[in-house]
Amino acid sequence: MTGVVAKFYVQTVEQHEGAPTASGVKMGAVCRGKENAGWASATPSGTIQLGILNDKATAYFEEGEEYLVTFKKVPKPTPRDGHTPELVDAQGSPMCVFCGMYGVTGADGDVDWSAHERVYGA
Repeated sequence: MTGVVAKFYVQTVEQHEGAPTASGVKMGAVCRGKENAGWASATPSGTIQLGILNDKATAYFEEGEEYLVTFKKVPKPTPRDGHTPELVDAQGSPMCVFCGMYGVTGADGDVDWSAHERVYGA
């Protein structure tokens, strides 16, 4: 199986007070109408809640509109698969772009990737 597709509708889109770029989107599985009978028989209930920090992403979601959601399993990294630790998260901490494992920044400012390398190789 290459993935699972579900159909959801947007119940609410809310801007968070005090954080102008933060919003919340709540979605529910479609279950009403003849056009959604097939979807409802496979996924009769479900919710998805998103916390979003991107205005353009928030604008994409409209209350009452329906969206297809694809769930696809992400392969686990393997030792020496070539993924590289070069991403920085929102707090400025170094992390691997593929597996999400964090490096440790030492007092000298250099990043120590030894824990990552022990698991996944250099």
